[in-house]
Amino acid sequence: QSLLLPPEYSSASIVNAASQRPSRFAPNSIVTIYGVNLSSLTWSVPGASLFLGAIPTILPGDRGFLHLSNVPMPLFFASPTQINFLISRDLRPGTRPLQVIRDLVRGPTVSLTISPEAPEFFRMPDGFAAATHPDGRTVNAENPARPGDIIVVYGTGFGAFNQQEFQGLS
Repeated sequence: QSLLLPPEYSSASIVNAASQRPSRFAPNSIVTIYGVNLSSLTWSVPGASLFLGAIPTILPGDRGFLHLSNVPMPLFFASPTQINFLISRDLRPGTRPLQVIRDLVRGPTVSLTISPEAPEFFRMPDGFAAATHPDGRTVNAENPARPGDIIVVYGTGFGAFNQQEFQGLS
């Protein structure tokens, strides 16, 4: 791949990371872009950065970044054919311009429609929603959730939230 070639992607190649469906985006959604020439390297955010809340908006090496509504978005993963990013919780619903920039070479500007909420659950290969018991065991046919059990279900697209209200739930 040549670094002179611009990133290539379209609105149809941008999907909700959990369901792989296009047009399912909200604040706090994890989104996947598929295309070519998206990055000159394969990179993922270090686990420690996730726990510290320090998710970078610029890729090391090729200085790649992604703008949504002219604001750099936090990046989880990048490769020549895929980028995973988080839509900022502060981004208001509406139609917003998205553009990938790699080594100062700009990809096309495409439109992304952001809804107030667009919930989707990550799924296991067997079709069950991705969920775990409090001890970390995966909820599946061998370890089912029973009535009254507390489980953790993994999803994205639940929209913006108020940190103070969330802390009041604990």
